[in-house]
Amino acid sequence: MKEIIRHITTQKDARQQRLKGLSGLLGLFSLLGLFSLASCTSGELEVEPPGGEKTVLQSLMT
Repeated sequence: MKEIIRHITTQKDARQQRLKGLSGLLGLFSLLGLFSLASCTSGELEVEPPGGEKTVLQSLMT
């Protein structure tokens, strides 16, 4: 019986960690969106190389 309860609690913890990771990614995306919006309005978008955000995300994923 204790093992079943332990299994359920570890599953719940893993799910919470996954949700935290997802919300962190969403926060990162919204921050990137805000930065790109700010650079668009200031006209500094041409300075940034194309796909700059993608490389940042790829480096974070690995």
